[in-house]
Amino acid sequence: MTSNELKVDFHCHSTISDGAVSPDEVVRRAKRNKVDVLALTDHDCVDGYERAKRVADEVGIRLVLAAEFSCYLGEEPSEKEIHVLSFFADDAFEGVREYCQRMMAWRQERVRSILRGLASKGFGVSEGDANAAVGDCPAPTRLHLKNFLRSRGLVREDTVWDHLGNHHEYVTQPPVTSRELFADIANLGGVTVWAHPYPNHFEKYAERLADEGLQGVEILNVAKSSLPGDVYQSFAVKRGLFTSCGSDWHGKPPDTIKGPLALSSSLCESLLERLGVL
Repeated sequence: MTSNELKVDFHCHSTISDGAVSPDEVVRRAKRNKVDVLALTDHDCVDGYERAKRVADEVGIRLVLAAEFSCYLGEEPSEKEIHVLSFFADDAFEGVREYCQRMMAWRQERVRSILRGLASKGFGVSEGDANAAVGDCPAPTRLHLKNFLRSRGLVREDTVWDHLGNHHEYVTQPPVTSRELFADIANLGGVTVWAHPYPNHFEKYAERLADEGLQGVEILNVAKSSLPGDVYQSFAVKRGLFTSCGSDWHGKPPDTIKGPLALSSSLCESLLERLGVL
C-alpha cells in the first residue's frame, strides 16, 4: 500500500485518560471508519496500548505506540503547560511505560492538589473526593474534575475553568520542562510533535522549542479546526520538522464524530517513514 492510500489518525483518547470509550473500542471504531494507521495518544500514559494492540492485530490496523505528554515552559503561570504527542517503536513499550509512571503520579497528585485548593476557597469538596472524581482512571485530567464539580452543582458550565486554570497555584505544573521532555523522549527512541499549538503560543515559542529539540508539529487537529495549519506547515518545512494530523477524538461532547478519522497520510508522510510504517 502506498502512502497516498493510507488513512491515518495520530491523535485520539480512551478511558485510560479523558476519553469516553475503552482502548479496544477506540480501535474498533477506527476500523469502522477505515483508518489504516492509528496512534492511541492518552495523556501521559500507555496503559491502554496492549489492549488496543491485540484488537488492532485482529482487525488489521497498524497501531503506533504513542502518548500525549505534558510539559511546562517555565514562563508565565497561565502559559506554563503545553502538550506534546510522542510516537515510538513497538519495542520501546516497557521503557515508555516506566517513564509514564512519574507523569501519572503527577496527574493523580494534581487532582488532590486541586481539590485541596478548591476546599480552601470554600467549595464543598475535599481531597477525599479524588476517587469519586476520577474513579480508577490511571491518568486523570482536569476534565474529570470539571465533570465532578458540575455533577455536584458546585460550578456553572461557563465558569468552571475559572477554577481549574493554570493560573492557580494549586494546579501544579508538569514535572518536566519542554527541553527535558524532548531529551527524555529522544532517549527512548521516540519522536516529539507539538499538539494543537495555540497561535499565541506558537508565535512566542515555536523557534525556541525547535531549538530545544522539538521534532514535529501537528498541522491538522480536527477537534480544533480553527488553528492555522498552513502556518504550522510552513514553519515545519523551514525548520525541517515532521508534521502530523489527528482527530483528537475523545468520544464525548463537543465531539460529534463516531470515532477516529481516516485522514490523508500525505499530511504526515515523513513521520510514517520515520516510524517504519512505510
